[in-house]
Amino acid sequence: MSKKLLLAASAVAYWFSRREVLKIFKRFDKRLTPVVLDIPHVNVSFKSNGQQLVGNLFGTNKKGLVIFAHGLGLGSDDYYMITKALALNGYQVLAYDATGTFRSEGPSTVGINQSVVDLRSALDFVMSHKELEYDKLFLVGHSWGGYAVAAILNEKKYPVDKVVSLGASNSAFELMYYNVEHPAERLMLPFTSLYHILAFGKDFFYTAVSGLNKSNVPALIVHGTKDEQIDIKTTSIVAHRNKIKNPNVEYFIRDDEGNNGHNSIFEDVDDAKKIDPDLLNRILNFFEGS
Repeated sequence: MSKKLLLAASAVAYWFSRREVLKIFKRFDKRLTPVVLDIPHVNVSFKSNGQQLVGNLFGTNKKGLVIFAHGLGLGSDDYYMITKALALNGYQVLAYDATGTFRSEGPSTVGINQSVVDLRSALDFVMSHKELEYDKLFLVGHSWGGYAVAAILNEKKYPVDKVVSLGASNSAFELMYYNVEHPAERLMLPFTSLYHILAFGKDFFYTAVSGLNKSNVPALIVHGTKDEQIDIKTTSIVAHRNKIKNPNVEYFIRDDEGNNGHNSIFEDVDDAKKIDPDLLNRILNFFEGS
């Protein structure tokens, strides 16, 4: 094959891979169900790579500030059962819609590592606003956001006290690799990876494990045994448990039927609009422990 033909074939493969990625990481505008915010809150906004992100600030800062990062395809309000519960238990909570999601700007959600980019912007926003005073800073995230709250720990400049990661993958590449079903699709992985590298640079190489190990920040890793999106045996943070050297990491493996799926790990089995009480107690005890 001549160099020109090889370059042409590579360009086509890259274009095809980029198109397929953007089908998954499209813009999300429709909420699955309307959410009524029935506790006091303040609207906030900040920039992330030039896009205006919109969110809410709940509660008062008695015990610390929590930044919440949501999963792909959902928005911050879809996790209101978590943010409300934390706010009612004495925490101030910043929950925002990521790039390309609901109220926030952006033509798409870009890719796997966009959750890290947006969380970085949220942290910069919090640290630059003196009116958001806090004694302790906590990060909580699910799925896409659960990866971000651990991966951002690769950057030691943020004074994060504790992290809770729910149903999250360890890395962008592993998530792509293990979700490929057809052998022909695996041949496209170098081009899919190239798209992410061009879009995110060093962020693409961040793993949750490396963040946990570099920081030694206390972390609670929660995962369901029947997670249908982030397989607990391959792509999850838990799957790399033997590589985690951070002595301050705890694990909460959910095996009870009704609480061991991707979303059901945080939902009350009797009322999906409420957080599962066992998980809430585990998070509160984790936050308030030494």
